[in-house]
Order: sequence, then structure tokens, then C-alpha cells
Amino acid sequence: MSVFTDLYKAYEQAEQEGLVDSRKEMVKVLPIYHASMTIRDDKSTTPKALQVILSDDGEVIDAMFATPMTTLIFPVTRDSVARSGSNPPPHPLTDKLSYVLAGSDEEKHEAYLDILQQFYEHADDEKVQRFLKIILTFARKPDALDEILPCLFATYEIHEGAKGKGLDIIDTSEEKPKSYNSENIFVEFAVSSLEEERTLSVTNYVELHRAYIRYYEKLAKHEDMGVCNISGEYQELTDKHRGLLGNAKLISVSNSKETYFGRFQKGSDILRVGRKTSEKIHLALKFFLENPKSSLWLGEQQFLINWFTDDFMNERGFQLTAQDNPRAFEDQKEEEKVEKKIVNEQNAEFTKSYLIGKSTLDPSNYYTAMILDKASNGRISIKYYTRVRTSQLIDRLCQWQTDYSWKKYDVKEKAWTFSCPPLLQLIYTAYGIERDEMLQVDKDSYLKDLNRKLIVNMLEGRGVTKGMIQALKLNIRQRLKYANYKNWRQVLYVALAVLSKGHKEEWYMRPAEKQSYSYLYGRLLAIYEMTEASLYSMDTKEANVANSTGGETKKSNYRLTNAERLWTAYVNAPLSTLKLLDTKTKVYERKLKTDHPGMLIKLQKQKDEIFRLLDPIQEKAQNPNKALDSEFIFGYQAQKAALYAKEAK
Repeated sequence: MSVFTDLYKAYEQAEQEGLVDSRKEMVKVLPIYHASMTIRDDKSTTPKALQVILSDDGEVIDAMFATPMTTLIFPVTRDSVARSGSNPPPHPLTDKLSYVLAGSDEEKHEAYLDILQQFYEHADDEKVQRFLKIILTFARKPDALDEILPCLFATYEIHEGAKGKGLDIIDTSEEKPKSYNSENIFVEFAVSSLEEERTLSVTNYVELHRAYIRYYEKLAKHEDMGVCNISGEYQELTDKHRGLLGNAKLISVSNSKETYFGRFQKGSDILRVGRKTSEKIHLALKFFLENPKSSLWLGEQQFLINWFTDDFMNERGFQLTAQDNPRAFEDQKEEEKVEKKIVNEQNAEFTKSYLIGKSTLDPSNYYTAMILDKASNGRISIKYYTRVRTSQLIDRLCQWQTDYSWKKYDVKEKAWTFSCPPLLQLIYTAYGIERDEMLQVDKDSYLKDLNRKLIVNMLEGRGVTKGMIQALKLNIRQRLKYANYKNWRQVLYVALAVLSKGHKEEWYMRPAEKQSYSYLYGRLLAIYEMTEASLYSMDTKEANVANSTGGETKKSNYRLTNAERLWTAYVNAPLSTLKLLDTKTKVYERKLKTDHPGMLIKLQKQKDEIFRLLDPIQEKAQNPNKALDSEFIFGYQAQKAALYAKEAK
């Protein structure tokens, strides 16, 4: 199934479930041949929505600016849906003030009246006709603007706009006068009675939308009819498609003859798309982009879109890249509450990780994901597309979770849990540079590409990239690169999660016969660090356990130990650096002997054991001072965990 067919089927699914033009949903699935606009904020540079409420005889009852985040839904024509240029065609009902009311731009106003008159004459619903006649009567008034403005401002002035663009309406009732240009104000009409209990507006009048769809389809040109290659239906064909992410097109016709010359008569013959099919495809994608449950911003103008065949609205709240939140999804019934986690915590029963809401993901259904990128102001490119059975998705997510998880201490819960680092954390840890106490990736485009690669690898059942693995191996050798201790803990946690793929038992101490040269030197590094750190760096032993692999430190002014200062030198030349490190920690051993003799005895026993295991390996080595490989970090971690085994029990 192609990406276009998938989107087309998704819209039809929404139609069957009664989700199109539904008054219940916050994010609307628009009816075909309609558009929407959301008023974002109160800044004067952004379009504003003005709602004019009319009586049955076309008189103004009230007028008000819509509040931010108000969404307008209104009909569009085949020409106005993606209009551009200096004199674009009008929308049939809701449009800029310069189109709707006389006095601003007569040419635009006449074009608006003509298209509204045609809709009124051909509407097949009596109530809809009455609604349209009321609007038409008011829009024809030469002084309509003068009836509206007193409802908005106590005092005002009207001037011609800069460079002849519309009218500037200045609110002089404020201490600092505000200016509004007619080109930046959208006017929506509403009728207060019309034998209805509620006020009917262009946005909420569903019967008006349906009447417009019927009217629009009557206008289909017979010479443009044909079989749509996507839906297989006999429809009016089109080469004009609405834009998404501004005016960027998902489907666009090539103007280059070399793309079709000799095979087709014109560029649009390469893919014959019906107008109704095009509307359904683009409106489904528009919904997914605007629904926060179905889309994820990946940086710059790139988005991940995903949905299930049995859950168009994503009522489950499934997020492919959900952050590490152990209570992200909970049942409404108290007695049925279960911890639910998405790709972020290892569990003995992995399927429980995908419990969402009141039901689990149905393995027999399909999951669709695509990554869109606004390649330019005119085009959208599909960087990735997949459609897999939900059962296959679950298997791949579970595998990712198994491969890239590591124990992390939860200070609030006072417990260790296996956790999988979020994708962005993987990227920032591997490629980030510490700046202002945070890990940052300088180039947004680089971050975007890496994010996309990880998501694709996860969905395709592949692992993290080789480049990321090498970057993490390099980072764990450079302790002094991270001044902020929290960032260093994150590096350790993520590196252990990624590098331990295939052997999660690394959390525990390896059997003696499997402890390699690098592993043993890693253990020694932990011993020397804890000899010094146990005296000054923690307030409690519990906090010390937390600091070993990812918990929160209780002191902001963490002081580096000599083992940490010599970290890089030790990793590159362990034997020679060990002598210096041993000398520098003698003073701390004497202090431990006085204050904490039990701790010193424990550390010394561990050190003796390490040297006993290391001696035969050193004797056989060609270079007894060779640099350590990445296995040293597992010896380091296992030793720290072993030192606090009782506290972490």
C-alpha cells in the first residue's frame, strides 16, 4: 500500500467512525473542500479573527475579536484553497475583511459577493439558504464596516493602508493606539437565532458544510473527469493540491518536460489524482500534523507522523519516542491501575510496557509511520514511510528496549529500575558539547538528521548507528570534558545502556575467569575514586549509590577526585598512571583508617583481589601499559555497585 493510499484510507476510516467535522474533538478532522485557521496570539502582526453576529434580518447584534487559539473552519474553492499572488481569489464565506466588506478593496469585494451569490443560489438546504441570505444581505451594505467598528472600539479612525494595502483601523480609545489592517483580519459570520437554540457560525454549522460539499461537487467539470490512480474512483481530476506547513505541497506537478515527454501528454498524467481523493489525503495528513498525539517535531521543519488502523485519533496516547515517565498512561479505574511504559523501561513481561488506556495494542492491526520534511517553501518531502503489523512493531520496540536499557536509581522511589534512554538523550550524550552546564548540539539540521536515523532504525529493527557507538566510546574516556557532574552521570548511564547490548548481566560483577585486562583496570579506577570520594562527596550512603550510575547528587559543588582528574591519562596508560594515582590517594587511605576503618578494609580486599587477577594477565601481555578499551567502564560500574551492594539491596 502506498503512502497516499494509506492516508486516503485513514480519512475514510475517520468518516466511518463519525470523526469528520465532529463537534466533540478538540483537533478537528476537516470536511473536504474546507480549510481551517487558528488564531495564535494577540500580536498585531498576526491575523486576527473577527466574529460578526447577525440577526435574522441582517443587522449587527455584536462583533468581537476571537480569543487566541480559536480555530475557524470555512469553505474554500478549487482556486482559493492554495491561493497566492497579489490578487488571489476569495473564499466563499470566511475571508479577510478587505474581501468581505465594502470600502477596502472593491475588486476583491465584488469577487467575494459573486461567489457567495452562487453558493446561495445553488444551496439545496432551505435553512442553509436562509443563513447565506442573511450574510449576503449584510455584506452588500455599503456602510457594513461602520456598523461593526462601534462594537469593537469606543473611538477609532480609518486611514488608507501603507502602499495602498487595505485599510488601517486605529483604536484611539487606548492610551497607546493600536492599528489593525483589513488585510490581517478574517471575518467570520454567525446568526443568532435561525430557529436554533444556539448561535450558528460558519465554523460550527455542520449542515452548512455538508451543503457546500454537495454544491462543490455539482461544479465538477466533465472534461476533467477520469479514474483516480489512488482511489480507483471516477472523479474530477486535478493538478492543484492544497498546501501543508504553509503552502508547501505534498503532491506537485513537474513542469520539466523530461519527466514525462515521450510517455505522457502532460506532467499531471504521471499520477492522476481525483480532487476528492486529494482532499482526503491532505486533510488526513493535516489532522495528523496538528494532533499532538499523532505527531512529533524532530527539529527544524521535520515531523514524525504515526497512527494505528484501529485508533485514528490515537486515544491510547501511544508515543513512539515517549520520555522516561513510568506513569505516562494509567487506567481510569483505580483498581485496575498498572504502570505503563513506552520504550523506556525493561520489564519481565514486555507486553505490559505497551498497555495504554484500557486496552492493549491489537497485534492484528497495522501501524503506519512517516517522516515529513519541508524541503522548501513549495514542497514537502517524505523522508521515510513504513506500514507494519502492530505485533511486529511491538517486537521491534521490545528488542530496542532490551538492547539499550540500563539500571538507573530513582531517588524519589528509592529503587533501581532498568530504563531506556530517550532518543534525544542518546543524541545529546553522544554528540553534544557542554555549554552553559548543558549538553548542546550546535546544528539543528544535524540534530534533525540524527533523530530521523534513530527513529528509522528503531522501526526497522536495527540498532543505534556505529558512529554513535564510537562517539560514546570516546566520551567515556574524557572525564574532564564534562564540568557539570550531572552531564557526566548521563554520559555514563547512556554509554552503559548502549555498549551493553547483548549482555545486560554486565550490571553484576563478571565471574573471575571473564574479567579482562580493561575490565580489571576499570575496577581499580573505581576503587581509587571511592577511596577519596567516600570522605567528602556525599551526604549519605544512599546518595552515594545514586551518584554511581545516574541518581541525583545532593551537593551542587561536587569536587573532582584525583581518579577523575587523571581519568583520561589512566585510560590511555593505566600502569604508569596507577603509580601516580596510588601516591595521591595515600592521604585519603590514612584518613579512612581513622574515620571509617571498615570502608578501608573493604576497599583493600577488593584491590587485593583485582591485583591477584591482573598479575597473570600482565605477565602475558606484550604491552603491560596498553590503553584500555571500552570494557573498562563495565568493570568501573560493577565495582561501584559491588561496594554498595547492601545499600542497594
